[in-house]
Amino acid sequence: MTALASYSTGTVTIADNGTTVTGAGVIWSDINALPGDVLQVGDVLTVITDKTDTSHLIIPPWGGGAQAGAAYTIWKVSPLRFAGAQAMQFVNDLVAKLNSSGLLWYLPEGYTDPNDIVPAMTADDGQGILKIDTGSLWVMQGGTWIPAGTYKGFQYKGAYNPATSYVINDVLTSAGNAYIVKAPTTGHAPPNATYYDVFASKGDTGATGPTGATGAGYGGASSTSLAIGAGTKAFSILAGYAYQNGARVRASSAANTSNWMEGLATYSGTVMTITVDKFNGAGTFADWNFNVVGQPGAGDLSSANNLSDVASPKTAKDNLSVHGADVASAATINLEAATGDLVDVTGTTTINFITLSEGHERTVRFAGALTLTHGASLLLPSQANITTAAGDFAVFRGYASGVVRCVGYSRFNGTGLVTAAKADQIAATSTVASVVPAVQQYHPSAAKAWAFISNSGAIATSYNVSSVTKTGTGQFTVNFTVPFATANYVVSADLYISASSGQVCSIALPAAGSCSYYTTTNTGTVTDTGIGGVFFMACGTQ
Repeated sequence: MTALASYSTGTVTIADNGTTVTGAGVIWSDINALPGDVLQVGDVLTVITDKTDTSHLIIPPWGGGAQAGAAYTIWKVSPLRFAGAQAMQFVNDLVAKLNSSGLLWYLPEGYTDPNDIVPAMTADDGQGILKIDTGSLWVMQGGTWIPAGTYKGFQYKGAYNPATSYVINDVLTSAGNAYIVKAPTTGHAPPNATYYDVFASKGDTGATGPTGATGAGYGGASSTSLAIGAGTKAFSILAGYAYQNGARVRASSAANTSNWMEGLATYSGTVMTITVDKFNGAGTFADWNFNVVGQPGAGDLSSANNLSDVASPKTAKDNLSVHGADVASAATINLEAATGDLVDVTGTTTINFITLSEGHERTVRFAGALTLTHGASLLLPSQANITTAAGDFAVFRGYASGVVRCVGYSRFNGTGLVTAAKADQIAATSTVASVVPAVQQYHPSAAKAWAFISNSGAIATSYNVSSVTKTGTGQFTVNFTVPFATANYVVSADLYISASSGQVCSIALPAAGSCSYYTTTNTGTVTDTGIGGVFFMACGTQ
């Protein structure tokens, strides 16, 4: 037969007729002591009716006299120790707690408000439902879930990051303030009252602290007698200055500051040693003042020389000449913003204005045909619009009041800027138009047709004579390649006589496209005798 299980660690104290048992050195867990177990002290036994904690028991009034630090035994005979009995007690405890405290529900995933759930989640008034990820809590009141607040610990996220997804109760910093997230957000920077509340504001600037002690400075003087020149120069100087080894220091004569020498220095407290690599003036001085100076630049030009000291003026000029990026044609083009002093203008849009600051110059090559409009703000050398061609060059210079002048224009085909047309030649009034061979003959001073014609009608040499027809003895008709405008023109014809017998040449009434002449004797009889040919010339308007 198995002996009864018991527990007797420690001692007990019980007042006479008392109902509380106090243990010392005991561990009255549910394993070692339960209501229904039997407590024995000496020969007196009693039933344990309850347990308040792991060191106090409740019993019926104790009739075994007062006990202090007495040995004891708990006999483990409680009905709760039998199978099912303890489990039933736990169920009873849970039901009691549910009856008094209600059941906490959890909001299903995918919902943000329990009132949106279909079918509705019902509960008794006072019961709650929790959204775990946000900590939001609702409490049932009168058949409706009422928000009861957010119960979630703060999560510090550091400085605001627009790529971070923030949730309720996240804490972040921005511009010296701390913010708490009250609505989920990504990419909305604080302050933004829709998503953030101020958690802690940046404090005011504190009061200015007391002025610190004056530190070591620069300056100083020396009476060491030294001659100006390159090399190492050691000066006696007082201690306590702020010079660091490697600083560049200039020593200047107090009497005449144009006498100086400078270089990298070392300072050992009472001696300033300068490795002089630059100096000015000459002589020996003993009235030196010291100052920190900047490192000389790498250049070797002087502004007073106006670039006359460059090694190669041509190379310097070439380095300053830049072919910049293309400029698209437009009503107004900005040559001031061009990236070089030579640019190509592309496109065919008419240009009415050019932006170029006073005194600035740009050279332009046109990539196609467009119109430059002559006007008060864009002055062209022809005082008229210019139609460009691909390859043409122009030089523009800026003047005051936004005026830009074209000071040079060169056509790619080599012709002049203004070329005389036929009408210009006929009018013979232009003083600027250049004449090309194709129109020079239209000028009033030019012969429009000429020829040397034999007595047989053969043409030895000619201009603008297409043919000569001999219509009879001493009768000839000269036909023009390009006719005259009218029959009103002047003709001159002289005979080439091989044997003189008084022959003459007479002109018949001319027509626009031809002119006839006759060779006759001095009595008017047509003849070919003794005539070697005729020199023919016609002048007028074509």
